[in-house]
Amino acid sequence: MIRAALIAFCGMAIAASSTFSQGNLAWYFNNEHYTVTPSETIQVFATVTNSFEVPITIGGYSGSFSGELQKSYKYTFNPYEMLGTVPAMGVRSFEFGVLTPVGGFVSPGKYYSDPAWYDFGLGIQGSDNAFDIVVVPEPTVLEFAGIGMAVSSGRWVSRRYLLTSRMHRMPQ
Repeated sequence: MIRAALIAFCGMAIAASSTFSQGNLAWYFNNEHYTVTPSETIQVFATVTNSFEVPITIGGYSGSFSGELQKSYKYTFNPYEMLGTVPAMGVRSFEFGVLTPVGGFVSPGKYYSDPAWYDFGLGIQGSDNAFDIVVVPEPTVLEFAGIGMAVSSGRWVSRRYLLTSRMHRMPQ
């Protein structure tokens, strides 16, 4: 009896480990292109896919960036964001982290994400893709003034046109 129970237990353990080893967790960034102003904070979202035949519980482990992007953006990881379960053969979106401009401002230009890593509790994994950040200059006061003048001029021209067209239609 004990021998049969031991054989059954070993068989279940082998079946469970082979099922577990046939799947994997993979993750990718949801957005590959960001266009922001120099002082804008960026929320980076990602999705994890579970190809295991069993649900995987994630405990909110750790995420990281390394390399050149750290000189321009401070990465903040929220360990409580990813708490939960990824369904068997399913997906789950989560906030990978927040990028805040170092010193409150980033020079206009194009920036590329560095290798990003996430530990789901099954070992550290890199993302399946990367993203870029295009930083565009913030509108200046002169640009706002120019837009305001254009709108005002358009209104003046349209009023003038309406007045002259009404005068031509009046019976004499």
